[in-house]
Amino acid sequence: MITEPHRKELLSRAYVEIVAACCGMSLSRPDPDYGVDLILHRVAFLTRGADGKRIFVQTGYPLEVQLKSTINAIVGTDEISYDLDAKAYAKLASTNVGCERILVLLALPRDGQPWVAATEDGLHLQGCAYWISLKGRIMEPQKMKVRISIPRANMFSPQALEQIMNRIGNGVEL
Repeated sequence: MITEPHRKELLSRAYVEIVAACCGMSLSRPDPDYGVDLILHRVAFLTRGADGKRIFVQTGYPLEVQLKSTINAIVGTDEISYDLDAKAYAKLASTNVGCERILVLLALPRDGQPWVAATEDGLHLQGCAYWISLKGRIMEPQKMKVRISIPRANMFSPQALEQIMNRIGNGVEL
């Protein structure tokens, strides 16, 4: 059996993959991983080929995603707080990157209830993911962890991902 941290990692990846699939986006995994777990691309209709079939391409406006999953998020009325490792924070806060990068945090319940339930109505994940861009944020030196706050309005959903990708496509920072 795999470890709990690996299960949480796989659940966070599955969450983002499902949201991206709902939006009809392509997805890749960098190998090796240097702080980016997934890269999302919007796919657009380009033209019809000589055979009359539609040709699709990635838009060229990628979104890099760092995934985290935890039972230790502090869920407040308006925000989710999480203690992020300083190394991960530094990678996400870097301005020396060629595309937008976000953190997606999956907040799982810690009360012992199963994280996933399967019924004939569907597969239900007992938790919610939230996103944030930390680009350009300052970090105090010599810290091992950095407490971040993510607005609960930043729920990572198909609608939110569409809005994020629209902003990226229009050249608007997150």
